[in-house]
Amino acid sequence: MQVLSKPLIRGLVAVLACVMLPFAASAADEAPLGKEQIKQFLQTAEIIKSKPSSKGVTHPWRLTLSNGTIAHDASFQPINEHKAEMKLESGKVELDFVDSYKYNIAAYRLAELVGLDDMVPVYVERKWQGKTGSLSWWLPAKMDDAERVQKNSSLLIPLSGTGRCTASAFSTNWSTIAIPTSLTY
Repeated sequence: MQVLSKPLIRGLVAVLACVMLPFAASAADEAPLGKEQIKQFLQTAEIIKSKPSSKGVTHPWRLTLSNGTIAHDASFQPINEHKAEMKLESGKVELDFVDSYKYNIAAYRLAELVGLDDMVPVYVERKWQGKTGSLSWWLPAKMDDAERVQKNSSLLIPLSGTGRCTASAFSTNWSTIAIPTSLTY
């Protein structure tokens, strides 16, 4: 067996440390927060950047929040419309129309109550620029559902943030999440 000299061992340790430390640091930065920590972050972190979104019917804002340690994006939706009559794009008319950020918060709270809160992003109520709205943890996605339908893609986006999703799990999750959604609208 060959014995390595102390300078060679120190050199190998230094090289190994230089290679491994960036991976360890990025893993620490990406440590998942718990639901209560996410709620606290969304309610208290400073908003350091904002940009309007062109996605969706209500055009929410994409905000970047920071608490000095963590920076993360969030979606802010201040919509709170109440109309006696609303003409929809389809040509249909809806009486007593209501579209409100409060439905997002109600859907999340209902999901919490029935144990499905790991399938939807966290929503909290927050004021920004003089408006009250729902603020949710931004979930990165390769494409949204409209793009998926347009491309006729079978891309499965994991709902629980685990990075794993099978066709059967997606079907089960989707049918399960449709129930609280339909109850809140």
